[in-house]
Amino acid sequence: MLYDQRNSGENFAPLNTFGYYEAYDLKDIFLYADKVNNRKKILWGQSMGAMAIAISIGKFDIKPEFLIFDSPVINGKEMIYKEFDNIEKETGIHKYLMVMSGNLISKKRYGFDFSDLTANKYLRDTDIPLLILSAKNDEITSLESQRDFFNKLKNNNKK
Repeated sequence: MLYDQRNSGENFAPLNTFGYYEAYDLKDIFLYADKVNNRKKILWGQSMGAMAIAISIGKFDIKPEFLIFDSPVINGKEMIYKEFDNIEKETGIHKYLMVMSGNLISKKRYGFDFSDLTANKYLRDTDIPLLILSAKNDEITSLESQRDFFNKLKNNNKK
């Protein structure tokens, strides 16, 4: 079963939350798929889809047989900070002011802050087999953050 996350592909939802609320959608889809077909399930998340998987497993304890993260966003906070760097260069608004106000607004309006957008927070102790696909020249997701994530996992089934 394939689907487009909020504000991606053919899904025109007005808001993307770097995987946080997308994890709720994934949980519902996973539980529906489990109900109609009790076969083994593999979750394959590309970019922010990997974050949605991580959050969904950590928050809702869904249990796929295998995980594939393809050029994953491992640290949404890192991506937000990079964007704030660009905005600071263009506008002169200090990055830390944007971080502080962004965190405050996100927490108040949506119930999470930027620190909730790190895959390690949700997958650190998982025992689900995991394969991470990445490229050295990926300009969106840093190989360094993916290696850091991989090294912090306590999972004996990582490849």
